[in-house]
Amino acid sequence: MANLNVSADLINEFVISNFTPYAWSNMWETTEVVRYGSNKGSYKFLMMIRPNIIERQEFHEPSGQILKLRSSNSGYNLPAEYYSGYCIEIPMVCGDAVTKNGKTINQDSIMKHRYIRQMKRYIWFGIGNLHGIAQPMCDEGSLFGSHYSKVKSWLDGDSRSEWGFLI
Repeated sequence: MANLNVSADLINEFVISNFTPYAWSNMWETTEVVRYGSNKGSYKFLMMIRPNIIERQEFHEPSGQILKLRSSNSGYNLPAEYYSGYCIEIPMVCGDAVTKNGKTINQDSIMKHRYIRQMKRYIWFGIGNLHGIAQPMCDEGSLFGSHYSKVKSWLDGDSRSEWGFLI
């Protein structure tokens, strides 16, 4: 089961801290927390990845040549079809969100375990999108370390090499 001593909010901040150094032009944000309906207590972490690593072809009419263009550092030059490939989106839940069992995520070990398991899938998918930009330092099962040891190391202010799951 999930460790009740480490809050979901702390885990969320840990995940964000791992990804933000790789955000293109510091373009990352968390959306507002939903405070109503069935998704109460949820929000998203969104991050752009450098769009200047793509190459595309364009036809130059006057010369009749096909040119290879690299995107500049402007997100405006990023073709729409590439947006989903250059944006990481990780759904998150606040620790005080109430589960169907009437407890908060931080108090309900079963629901917290499910939340963490689902979050790991989104994290691993996001890491896959960082191919060529950053590499994982662990496998999907050890993103948070044994008994959240990496989260605790991050909280203690240890070196990034001790707690980071990306390099």
